[in-house]
Amino acid sequence: MLEYLGTRSDGRQRGMLLAGCVVLYFVWLMWVPLTNADEARYVEASREMVESGNYLIPHFNYEPRYQKPILVYWLQTSAMRVFGGSEFAARLPSAVAATLLVLLVHGFLLHWLPRAIFGDDASRARARGIAFAAAVGLMSAPLLAFWARAATTDAMLTLLIGACCICLLQADLLRAAEPEPGKSARSVRNSYLAAAAFAGLGFLLKGPVGVAVPGLVWFIYHLLQRRLLPEARRVPWAGALGIFVLIAAPWYIAVAVADPMYMKHFFLHENVERFGGFDGGRELALRIGQLFFLSATSVVLFFPVSAYLLRELQHPFGGNPALGENVILRRMRRFSWVWVAGVIGLFSLSYTQLPSYVENMIAGATIAFAVHLLGRFGGHRDAQPETARRGWAGLRPHLVETITIVAGVAGWAGMIAWVLSRGSAELPIDDASPFGPPLNAAPFPQPLTAALSVVTVLMALGLVACSVLNHIRGRNERAVVWTFGLWVVLIAMMLQALTPIIIRSSEIPTVELARYLRDLPEGDRILLWVERECDSTVYYAQRRIELRTKAESDFPTTVKDALERPEPVVLVADAEWAEQAPSLAQVEVLRRFGTTTVVRLRPLQGP
Repeated sequence: MLEYLGTRSDGRQRGMLLAGCVVLYFVWLMWVPLTNADEARYVEASREMVESGNYLIPHFNYEPRYQKPILVYWLQTSAMRVFGGSEFAARLPSAVAATLLVLLVHGFLLHWLPRAIFGDDASRARARGIAFAAAVGLMSAPLLAFWARAATTDAMLTLLIGACCICLLQADLLRAAEPEPGKSARSVRNSYLAAAAFAGLGFLLKGPVGVAVPGLVWFIYHLLQRRLLPEARRVPWAGALGIFVLIAAPWYIAVAVADPMYMKHFFLHENVERFGGFDGGRELALRIGQLFFLSATSVVLFFPVSAYLLRELQHPFGGNPALGENVILRRMRRFSWVWVAGVIGLFSLSYTQLPSYVENMIAGATIAFAVHLLGRFGGHRDAQPETARRGWAGLRPHLVETITIVAGVAGWAGMIAWVLSRGSAELPIDDASPFGPPLNAAPFPQPLTAALSVVTVLMALGLVACSVLNHIRGRNERAVVWTFGLWVVLIAMMLQALTPIIIRSSEIPTVELARYLRDLPEGDRILLWVERECDSTVYYAQRRIELRTKAESDFPTTVKDALERPEPVVLVADAEWAEQAPSLAQVEVLRRFGTTTVVRLRPLQGP
């Protein structure tokens, strides 16, 4: 079956991948509201940038936002100017970045895997099919698919780091594959210059981490190859640094002149403090725990590719040692595993731990996965063919990956069924939403949730049965292809059905509240005091809102200070805080949204 996929033309393979990315990444980008915290902050800052015309310093809630550099806001504002200030426009750059990453990795593998095979046309076709299968694994990995639909920097940073690392690997492979010494010098130079361009864009998107990850991978890889200094002499440093500075420096210089606080806060707080040193003891135990957390996250969120990578760690080159003699594949495998380990190790040093951190290793892991498949089903099969034993003896060599797939499918399907059966904890809203009737009134619509639960369980059982039965029958290649085929269908159902229901159910109350606040008089001063983060309120209200959280204990002081100002005060508070308001001010209840109450405050009259 891999051979059949490999006979498809380059254009047809790219077309199929592009169609899959459209289905997985682009559908419903505007059908669900923004999630709170990160998504809302990026999008609102971009909206305010379009509104104010200030494209130098981003603002959130009409105050400078120092957390991230400018590139993500420029990309989002560009989409907003074309498609309007919608959720679709804000999320479009992430979806495009994920799609470009899939096509980039596919093109890289499509170029190098057949060149590494010294066999007949069938072997080369199988290598091309493996390139396509690996790209499908990348495309359908939850680690990429979830963040490809979010208006954050994660997918864009993954693309830029992935492109930079691939250019660095390309330079190494070009020199390894050159028929004559020095013949590939120009191509190697161009690869390094392209890597510098992507590093500059990464620095403009996320700061030092956009350079640190590829630089660390390149350094460790060539150190392990015992040719760090010779390779460093071949790098066109003058041209590379020139391109990097030309891309990254202008904005940093301009913002340092316009607002020096931006540079101080971003570099010191967002980078130095986050990756500060540690003094052993409990801090060392914390770092080890973070390392295990990110490793486990990568296994879960890179499913089902991670199942095969676990076997790759145990049996290098897919259990085919003959491939280890191929210099191209040997270097590809070493570079990709250094890439994976470097990302997990570097981000384990951060005080904050988010699952999206390990997304930056996903392209490298895909390359390692492709090498693994090539060892099992590709060329040099005469050297050590994969045995086609039948029965339980045929399943035994694939026990690790089979157990991982069974556990992973059971976990994902069980999570879906549990969430759908449990429903949302949000209370229903009185009025209809601009997105339609609130879906959390049931709490989820029936019989849709029951049907989704049944289909999910059936798909999971089919995926497990397909993998196990094909291994038992000795059809190992078919087991891999069908596993990924069924997983694409399952992940598409998760993204198109489950995720919209959950997000709409949990976020529509915030949207309803924000749209009500937008219609209040412009002179009102709005004070938001609720338990959970409601940053998306600012975006949908399109006005300044003073954000507070329930964790803060200065509620009486804040209300009294607000009443001393001339502007009318509108308080948005959870029930617990709203009950305290009458003792601090005269209260006029304007609207209730579930447990959230909107009241107008006036100073208490004299005794």
